Amino acid sequence: MKALLSEPEKIYIIKNYELKSLGKLSEEMKRSRSGIYYFYKKWLATNSIQNKYKNCGRKKFLSTADSQRIEDFVDKNPHTTALRIRKSLQIKCSDFPIKKCLKKLGFKNLRLRHKPILSNDNREKRLSFAKKYKNWSVRKWNKVLFSDKSSVQIGKVYLQKIWVKPENRSKPGFYLPKKQDYGKKYVKVWSCFSSKGVGELHFIEDGWNRHVYKSILNERLKNEANRLIGKDYIFQQDGDTVHISKVVATWLRKNQIQLLEWPPSSCDLSPIENLWWDFKRRLSLVNNPSNKEQFLNCLLKEYGVRQKSQLVKN
Repeated sequence: MKALLSEPEKIYIIKNYELKSLGKLSEEMKRSRSGIYYFYKKWLATNSIQNKYKNCGRKKFLSTADSQRIEDFVDKNPHTTALRIRKSLQIKCSDFPIKKCLKKLGFKNLRLRHKPILSNDNREKRLSFAKKYKNWSVRKWNKVLFSDKSSVQIGKVYLQKIWVKPENRSKPGFYLPKKQDYGKKYVKVWSCFSSKGVGELHFIEDGWNRHVYKSILNERLKNEANRLIGKDYIFQQDGDTVHISKVVATWLRKNQIQLLEWPPSSCDLSPIENLWWDFKRRLSLVNNPSNKEQFLNCLLKEYGVRQKSQLVKN
């Protein structure tokens, strides 16, 4: 498609149209005869050389006013969905244009956080932790045995998402509500892992307290550490009140267990959280078991798959 006539070309046509033939003008300007003819005809009718632009492209589903209404609605109701927006504002379109509009307005569909942001004191402790261990070699980190417990819900776990702008991500009101454990069944497990592989899964059936944790360490810690790392290892645990109790601290000191210093409210720093997340993600893909015994079998099966994959990688 050739470009439109420029303004100098249009003026030249107007001045020379009656003085020269249409063929000669076409030859001089290297333009088609029909283009020159129709322009001159239009100029005689309108006395204007401006082009008339037509509205090209698909018609927009949402107007500027609709976008503003959507933005105001989502600011007040961040937990909403595109379907609820469409029904509440009575917008006649599908969900896709609304989602596209939200992204253009700067919103992102993110998972709810489980807890508020860190306090200034915790931030300073995390920073000092990072500075202290930033120069550690891979060889030193290979000696660390990471450990933690986790609660696995019987049944599929659904993730909640919200529409929120990045600058509002840390404000109050954008966190998960307090967990309601009524009617829900959980299985508590404990395990550990190092760079060489994953430890065995230990089921916690007698509740969670300092004496239960001490018995787990007494039964499992040395065996798992010797199998995965050796006698020279560094043990990692977070700042759970059970972990830092006097009973557990005395046992660790008595058995000469070297601990990795860990900042408070920093479970996200531990790579074992990625292990639990991958474990639960795999488990959620399995059909919901009908009873606890079947669920425990699914746990062992999926965790066994994870152990095998770790061994293959190593």
